Amino acid sequence: MVSKKRKRWLVVLFAFVLLIILIAIFKVNILRSIGNGLIYQDTLEPCEAIFVLSGSADERAKHAAYLHKKGYAPRIVCTGAIIPENVEILGMEHKEAQITQTALTKRYKVPDSLVTCLLEGTSTKEEADAILNYAEKHHLSKIMIVSTAFHTNRVKYIFRKKFRHNKNIKICIQPAPALDYNERYWWKDEEGLLTVYTEYAKKMYYFFKY
Repeated sequence: MVSKKRKRWLVVLFAFVLLIILIAIFKVNILRSIGNGLIYQDTLEPCEAIFVLSGSADERAKHAAYLHKKGYAPRIVCTGAIIPENVEILGMEHKEAQITQTALTKRYKVPDSLVTCLLEGTSTKEEADAILNYAEKHHLSKIMIVSTAFHTNRVKYIFRKKFRHNKNIKICIQPAPALDYNERYWWKDEEGLLTVYTEYAKKMYYFFKY
């Protein structure tokens, strides 16, 4: 006769094995949901300006250029005050905003006259502050924010919180596809793994700090 204690352990063991089987069967869906939890996108509509956040200059510039050429905004503003370490090592003092601007004008052929540098912001929060001030100063009522896809959920959190003080400015957040990995299979590339891990850590940090 099986004791009650042993029965309980058998139930726990069965539940654990069942859980492992379910994870194995639905692994792709589970991992994809983890990645999708970092992505946010507003309905795409025309705006007065596209603001490209600093970091991952090439992929963000590429998507901003695409949206500009499709007619969704007549001008582009690049943000970011940090000088990347690898750029500084080369003896250059180009800030992230200027690097994005170079990618837009040189690689993606957006006319210089349509790209502006906003040399402010060393974090997403600081960039939100700078963009709000810029939008108010230039009387903008509808702006687009472009950032890497896995960054956009945090962008939404920060920007919605910052811009709630000015209901006259509408924000349209658009995700730029990654160039180094496929978001649908992010776990298959080291860059995707690092990005997802880092972004969830930053989300937690921003949640408790702001």
